Amino acid sequence: MRSDPHSIPPSLSEQLLAGWWLLPLKLHRHVLLLLAAGATCATCLFILFVGVLLHHTTNEPDTDLLPLAHRGADGRLDSGAAGLWRSGEDGLREALKDASIRGRREQMLPTSPPSPSAEALAVHHRGADDAEDWLLPLQHAAMLLLCYNRPEYLQKTLASLFGVEGASMMPVYVSQDGDHAPTAAVARRFNVTLWQRPRVPLLSQGQQGQAYLAQHYKWALDRVLLEQKHSHAIVLEDDMVRPPTLAHSRPYPTLALPPKPDPTLTLTNQGPPALTCACHAHATPMPPQRHAHAAQVFSPDFVRFFAQTAWLLRTDPTLWCVSSWNDNGFESLVQPSDASRLFRTDFFPGLGWMLRRELWLELAPGFPLEHWDHWMRLGSTSKGRECAVPLVSRNFNIGVVGANMESSHYQKYLKHMRHNTDPSVRLAETHEVPRRAAPSPRRTLAAPHPRRAASSPRPRRAGRGRLHPSIIPSPYPLCPAPPQVMYEAYEARLGALVRRAAQQPLPLTRTPGSVEGEGGAYLYTYTADSYAALADLFGVWRVPRAVHRHTAVLQYKGNTYVLASARHSPYLPESLQQPRPAELVLLPGGAGEHCNAVCARGDPSNAANHSGGARLVCSAVDFEWANQVGELAARFPCERGFATVTGPDIPNYVVEPTNEYFQRCLVSEGGWACEAKHVATRRLCPCAPRAARSLPVEGSSSRLFSQLHRTKPRAVPKSKV
Repeated sequence: MRSDPHSIPPSLSEQLLAGWWLLPLKLHRHVLLLLAAGATCATCLFILFVGVLLHHTTNEPDTDLLPLAHRGADGRLDSGAAGLWRSGEDGLREALKDASIRGRREQMLPTSPPSPSAEALAVHHRGADDAEDWLLPLQHAAMLLLCYNRPEYLQKTLASLFGVEGASMMPVYVSQDGDHAPTAAVARRFNVTLWQRPRVPLLSQGQQGQAYLAQHYKWALDRVLLEQKHSHAIVLEDDMVRPPTLAHSRPYPTLALPPKPDPTLTLTNQGPPALTCACHAHATPMPPQRHAHAAQVFSPDFVRFFAQTAWLLRTDPTLWCVSSWNDNGFESLVQPSDASRLFRTDFFPGLGWMLRRELWLELAPGFPLEHWDHWMRLGSTSKGRECAVPLVSRNFNIGVVGANMESSHYQKYLKHMRHNTDPSVRLAETHEVPRRAAPSPRRTLAAPHPRRAASSPRPRRAGRGRLHPSIIPSPYPLCPAPPQVMYEAYEARLGALVRRAAQQPLPLTRTPGSVEGEGGAYLYTYTADSYAALADLFGVWRVPRAVHRHTAVLQYKGNTYVLASARHSPYLPESLQQPRPAELVLLPGGAGEHCNAVCARGDPSNAANHSGGARLVCSAVDFEWANQVGELAARFPCERGFATVTGPDIPNYVVEPTNEYFQRCLVSEGGWACEAKHVATRRLCPCAPRAARSLPVEGSSSRLFSQLHRTKPRAVPKSKV
């Protein structure tokens, strides 16, 4: 049928019957189908993302642990560390993944020869995740080992260091002064970063070894703390080593490192849980040693000691370093059972010590070009801060001869030091990380460490069922009472001990060996000129060391002995103190003038002269009052600061422009003499009226010694440690 163009349009009923009104509904149905498909795709992508995230959370090897050994503070692998992770060992990657899937990290030891005994391994078995936890305080720290030209010492030190638990998990920098080839070759055999400082003298062509050492310290600390930006530096020298197992101590698995590294890496289920890389397939356990001093030591808990004490430097502003060395830690004065105890000292000990980067930012601008350790002991440098030190040292020095050491000093003192040999020691003054009572079945993700949050893209992971230590800002608030090494608690405890000991004062004529019984507390008082005789009674250094506010505590044959300065210790009762005499006058002399002439001339214009016109003479027993940084600063400009040196003409101010100490004020540890003089210096002299210069009355051991020896100044050794 032909359609008529002029036909009447269909009616509404006809349109409804034709189904036109269903067209919008049909379009809406397609839109709904498209939306449903999009939602399905988004859900699939979300599930895939969660799966990838869980895969990385549970199966990925924890690359945050390897950087403890070979990364700088910026988180990047150290370019000179030989890169355990960068080595491309596919077998190691797969082994680490398998170990992570099982929920623990296992010790890597060589397959040949056999592993150490089960008894030796059980001593250090603390759980895999615990090994990661206890190193967290040192996660951005580094070890800095200084050396020069003693390859045999460096070989022993590095081999011993890498036998200590945790040492292989930290970055180790060996800084060499110069380019002595045999020494550099030793360093390159180990998995360390080697730096070589150009051995150029900064004072003069004929400068002494201690000046090279100070300049090397400054150069190396700048690199590790300022360039590498590590949070802490544990400073070592090349004459510290850890021995093989001693016959009288617990066995500890120590690996002897061969001359050339072998990249073979094997994973085993035995051994300490800390992730440790044994990069030498031919490493063998070192045989037992019968004599404690046949090979000297790093203690087996050397690294753990610093990990347990690092928080003290952050918490207590009166502490500026932690040292592993006790200057009074002689075998006759400390026992192995004392290894868990700490004390404070304002005499900087050195010899294996740790400082924070913030402290180096303060010290670096004024760090001296020589006698760096003496400079660290100046009150103008320490500003009243102290070091935390173990009662039993954590290293043993083998440097029979060195820049600051004479063989006689080593044989008399350092050879007889005790060191800790127990790897299981836990310090009594530190806090243990708390654990949950009921382990959680899910892996806990911790917040990043405060110092790490700005630089790290992701937080460290905690072990299963454990609060991660990095979320704890400081362990101190969690302790039920302040640790006894904290300043306030330490002051109270030491003050009580001195008051108890003051009830039984001893003269210098009474030796500690003559005291009967055990458990008593006794007091010796001293002055600077009498301390040498007192030190000889105990066999300690002849200048006060390991002291806190001019007070030292020694344990000898079951009794406690307090050695306190009668002139400076704040703990002594008034009856035993020797205050500065009112008639004593400190007078500055001219260049090249000795104190006898200075005091005889007098100084009528000096307002501090209370002599009443009487003739003044030099008082040799009172140099101790003049040998103070504050007294020198009050009378001389001291434009370049202060330094500690030896010499009978000290204390003084150097006025000769050609002298290396020009415009510095000098102090010393003793050996002063009234008649001494030097053309380059102006002395500060203790002067008193002739009538007042009569011998001090008896009443304390120090005064008695002054009466016997006041006219015989002690000779000064040519060099000191």
